[in-house]
Amino acid sequence: MSGLLTYLPFFKNEQPPLPELLETDDIIPVHLFDDSAAARGIVLVWTYKFDDVLDPGKLHAALSQLFQMDGWRRFSGRFRYRVR
Repeated sequence: MSGLLTYLPFFKNEQPPLPELLETDDIIPVHLFDDSAAARGIVLVWTYKFDDVLDPGKLHAALSQLFQMDGWRRFSGRFRYRVR
């Protein structure tokens, strides 16, 4: 069983190389609780079922507006570890 776990990325000890930091990157600090070792191993997934067809334009506009609000911008980007 332990041999099979090495194929899963979160059981490997090696770290992938960090992407380059670009001038256009927006650095958004995360909350202390989000940067804990315990939180790094947690992945949350939600699945919703809608009985009606969603309007992609309305959904895009609503999410774009939400991600501009304070505290929500971090969900519109990608997380990367800071080199210390």
